[in-house]
Amino acid sequence: MYILSERSENKSFNKLFIVAYSMLMLIFYYGYVLLDNYRIHKSHDWLSKSSLTEQDFNAIEQFGRWVTTFETLFVVSFMIAGLFMHIFSRGNIYAVTHFLLLNTALFAGIALINYIILPVISLPIGNLMQPLSPALFILVLFLIDLLWLRIRTKAAFPQ
Repeated sequence: MYILSERSENKSFNKLFIVAYSMLMLIFYYGYVLLDNYRIHKSHDWLSKSSLTEQDFNAIEQFGRWVTTFETLFVVSFMIAGLFMHIFSRGNIYAVTHFLLLNTALFAGIALINYIILPVISLPIGNLMQPLSPALFILVLFLIDLLWLRIRTKAAFPQ
């Protein structure tokens, strides 16, 4: 079975996959943004204290773990979906192309929203774009793989 297949029997699955995947990625990404923004906001309170308590250190550490967890979930979700596409839909150029287009649109939309919300939140743009960097690198690798697949397909079946 191909994911994102052009066959009509998979259309409802395709829509469900696209919506579920996109929502999951957005939840993980903006969960990261909200937690990191709150952590930065709280750091101003912690810096204003003359000394930090054990409870403050535990809170700082816990927020750091949560931020890292959401960032990792975002990147790992993309990698799992990409590997899934690579394994199960490798020969289907249509499916791989749609997966790349979906993620390109998703990442471009996230970047656009980041620039819109930048004046409202206290995070620097680097923190906002940090989870996108490894995902974009992997996306470029998938694009290279798609181009290689297209070249091989054309060489195997000349017109």
